Amino acid sequence: MKLKLSVNKRIRTNKRLKFALLDYFNISGSTLQRWLDSNDPSFTEYKSLQLIAAYLHVDDVEELLESADVSSVGI
Repeated sequence: MKLKLSVNKRIRTNKRLKFALLDYFNISGSTLQRWLDSNDPSFTEYKSLQLIAAYLHVDDVEELLESADVSSVGI
């Protein structure tokens, strides 16, 4: 699971959200930047998704995530 590219971009432009994420994960600004560059899976932790959703005014955390490619799921 990863964040949608559009969500990643919105995080980059929202200073308050970036500071909230720095505080939540207890990381440096350079680490946050690196995580955004790599779309780190840490952002998909439920508490992290709730925080991001609150700052971006999104009702459902599922809206923040890329949809799974069903064709690549083994049966």
